[in-house]
Amino acid sequence: MEALFLALTRLIPLAPAINESLAHRLLHWSLPVQELEFLVLLTGSIAFLVFFRYDWLGMISAGLTTIARPFSLRPDRRTLDQHTLIFLSLVFIPSFLVSHFVRPLIQENENLSHPLIAGGLSLVLAFLFRFSHRWNKRIFGLNHLKLFHGLLIAGVTLLCAHPAFSLIGLLWIGFALTNYHYEAVFKYSMLTLGLHLVFQTIGLLGHTGLKSAFEQLGALNALAILVLSFSVFWIGLEHLQKTLSETTFKTFQWLNILVAVFFTVLYFVPA
Repeated sequence: MEALFLALTRLIPLAPAINESLAHRLLHWSLPVQELEFLVLLTGSIAFLVFFRYDWLGMISAGLTTIARPFSLRPDRRTLDQHTLIFLSLVFIPSFLVSHFVRPLIQENENLSHPLIAGGLSLVLAFLFRFSHRWNKRIFGLNHLKLFHGLLIAGVTLLCAHPAFSLIGLLWIGFALTNYHYEAVFKYSMLTLGLHLVFQTIGLLGHTGLKSAFEQLGALNALAILVLSFSVFWIGLEHLQKTLSETTFKTFQWLNILVAVFFTVLYFVPA
């Protein structure tokens, strides 16, 4: 169950803070958090790398080409893969730095991580979903990335510093506000999320590893977590690829309103 919630809050716009609230306040989960998170991130990274394998290979090739022939980065010579790599870097780097260095500081601050604050920010996210799907004119498609839009989307994703804001939700909102079609919203937001998962997995390797996770969780538990997490990520990616649309934005608008209600109720529930 813990692995299911961890995977879902990575893949869909649910506040990451809801995991800690459920674990410590209501359900009293007891599995080692770091090892569990490592396994979920590892399977998520594998799922994203396999699901978007052709895109990753294209961007790796573009990166190597750029190193070998720097002049190919000129706007008139730049390939689509090179342009995509630059665009995703503009979006990924600020959000990764903020979530890695700033979010832990906010989580440690009792005032900023207060349940009522988390509830209020979940309502803000719900409003942003409503506003963005109404705003989106769907002008730009998969091959129409603009670097200026990457900077704007990066600005929106800086809100992920607070654990009440999900990164994937902010990415969807950022792409919608810059008027991208929903197939582009899905593809480029998920590629950015995939980069986050890969780098977070690499970061956790310094503190834990596959052998340590199996020892701490038990072999059967660890295998079950790997299978369940991979299934959640893969099925979720396939489902979102087919169904992400204006209607989906409305669904997550209401879901975040429910999350806000959850945090408000949590405040009145004794610890």
